[in-house]
Amino acid sequence: MRKMLKISVLLLAVGLIFCLTGCPEDDGSGDEGTIAFQSFSPASVLINNQTGERLVAFRGSVSPNNLIGGIPAYAIHHGLKRDSVLFNATGDFVLVLITEAQYKANKNSLAAATVFTRIYALYNHEVANNTVYTISASLGGSGRLIVRNPTPYNVTLHKDSPVGEMIGFAGATMFETVINLQEGNYDIFPVIRRYDPVTQEMISIIPTNGNNIPVFAAFVLSGNTTEYTFDLSDLGDVELDQVS
Repeated sequence: MRKMLKISVLLLAVGLIFCLTGCPEDDGSGDEGTIAFQSFSPASVLINNQTGERLVAFRGSVSPNNLIGGIPAYAIHHGLKRDSVLFNATGDFVLVLITEAQYKANKNSLAAATVFTRIYALYNHEVANNTVYTISASLGGSGRLIVRNPTPYNVTLHKDSPVGEMIGFAGATMFETVINLQEGNYDIFPVIRRYDPVTQEMISIIPTNGNNIPVFAAFVLSGNTTEYTFDLSDLGDVELDQVS
């Protein structure tokens, strides 16, 4: 009996040592190994997350095949994985973000998950990707900015100025894009973005009105006013030769 007790204690100790050294780490996703929340280098994309949400990133659309990785809350210069399948050539792409809670709630049907925001980004396969994309603290509230973009242009939405924080992306001919925002006063500026495959750079075109003032939408989200629709049908004066 004493001999069997010694063997049991020994097996327990061996098991504990194995788990301390070899057990897979729980990344917080609920599925071991599914989402990597650690920062990678070299990275495909660098992210500053100014929100308190743990986010899950996808390339192009929310699908298991497009999963890039996780972004911790308040992460700074967080590097997403440079997956050899998803990132094998230089070009522009849309980074789609959902919350970890939405991922868990819809993991059997990810297409049904609510999108937190979209970021229009550039990946360069030849050099380090050092551009940092910021996830604004203004995102994730109960207010709704509804963006309608019937134009043939990809448009990014920026807070406070055309070079301010990017709060979202409205793809060309997208009837409706919903961006959830915190309560507050907003000046949102649309910027037309185009990837130039020759220079491998992203070109920005700021639409202006007749007085050469950037087009923008000013609105308040608070109290009973929880929704604002921004129609991009008329983007004012645009240098079409720069866009096409």
